[in-house]
Amino acid sequence: MATPLHARRTRRSHAVSAELRRLIEQADRKREREVREIVALCRRRYPQYRAFSGAALNGLRQNVRYLVAGFYRRNLLEGRSPTWKELEPAVRTAQARAADGVPLSAMVGCYQLALPILWRHLVDKVGANSAVRMELLRRVPVTFASMARVMTVVTEAYVGERYRLLRSRGEALGEFVRLLIREDAPLSVVDAHARGLGLDLSVPRVAVLFRRVIRKNGDRASDLGLVTRLLAAHARDGSAIVERVEGGMLALVPQRLHEAALTDVFGRVTARGWHAGVGGAADDAAGLRRSAREAHRALAIADFRQRGGPVHRYDELVLHDLVDVGSARAQEFARRVLGPLARPRTRKIYPDTLRALCAHGFRLKSAAAALGVHPHTMSYRLGQMRRRFGINVGDAQTRMRIELALLILDA
Repeated sequence: MATPLHARRTRRSHAVSAELRRLIEQADRKREREVREIVALCRRRYPQYRAFSGAALNGLRQNVRYLVAGFYRRNLLEGRSPTWKELEPAVRTAQARAADGVPLSAMVGCYQLALPILWRHLVDKVGANSAVRMELLRRVPVTFASMARVMTVVTEAYVGERYRLLRSRGEALGEFVRLLIREDAPLSVVDAHARGLGLDLSVPRVAVLFRRVIRKNGDRASDLGLVTRLLAAHARDGSAIVERVEGGMLALVPQRLHEAALTDVFGRVTARGWHAGVGGAADDAAGLRRSAREAHRALAIADFRQRGGPVHRYDELVLHDLVDVGSARAQEFARRVLGPLARPRTRKIYPDTLRALCAHGFRLKSAAAALGVHPHTMSYRLGQMRRRFGINVGDAQTRMRIELALLILDA
């Protein structure tokens, strides 16, 4: 029976010239050099691997040997990615790494470090032989496809084993939230944990940080349970997440229902001595991390201002964040713009005049009416401020600086 044409073409596309085969087999016979280099680099880059010894260290070396052998034999000589059967050692290694407590970023990073090293050594061997070099470079796509397949499988194996080891989904959610708000945790790891939990991060969510500011009856566990139950009543599909974090409780609430849900929650929780900071909406891991930062910053700004209700929305406070309210730099800016008017004992008449002008778009008649004075009186005050303090509200740049300076001063 004749071999099908497409099969013959496939075999021809994977055929290796005698010269390239010789170079690959020569490199394969000396692959322990690459194994040692990759293992050493992994141990330098990731502290978890530096702690390995004995069986754990031998396991790391064996996994790198498997990776290097697959690169030379399967990828370059046979022109293919590994089968599911051939991936079983990598799966077992990923499960062992999860049990060892090695972060997913370190495990995946070991694979990512290996490929450039292997290619560099092989290209160096080819040297100036342009025909063999071109033949070798045509095998780049299969090596990347193979690596992508390996990393996908080992990531899923790692995450699956990690969550199997956790005692409950609640612990898994807690770990996800802790990774989300850790600035040094890679977002790829956060995404992998979300997939392991079946969380769709593309669903827009809003981060809300609840923090107790008044001591009331009730403990943190009951408050956490209350918030969880209230949000679950609105998000029956389980898309709302509530976890205890340092300094309070962090909720990730679907944007589509967050207004109604938070109104319900705020009405119950604020009476128990809790305040809340609300971040902006986000539809991926990076955005949720930003939203959590914004929720935290909203509470920090509210603390500094010492005013307002129990709920603080970052969108309403973003200008305070922009000018770094509370910092020495912000106070210095206000003093530079307003001069003596920034001093606490300055007569209120001039700062109040500027506030009225800012509130009414620097329209003199409207500002005068708000203060209950004649427009001529406003004109006189502006002339006094120009002569005595060098403040000229006729300049657009000066107006912008005055508004920012008053924002800092009034905080």
